[in-house]
Amino acid sequence: MLKPSGRMKFTEILKDMNVAIHNPRKDQCDVCIGHDLKLVSDEEHAAHVQRKDEGRKKKLVERTRG
Repeated sequence: MLKPSGRMKFTEILKDMNVAIHNPRKDQCDVCIGHDLKLVSDEEHAAHVQRKDEGRKKKLVERTRG
């Protein structure tokens, strides 16, 4: 029967294999990521953010209404 290893051994093995476990900070859409990478213009991103904010406002109105 195999004995389980500890976290330190697990971390050491991952480091030796050059493998990293990454938790993204938050979900982002393709437009926002494209803007961060300079693939989407500032104008397109500004319009995108405006539509996003308008959608959130409408959602809040509908929540408070019903």
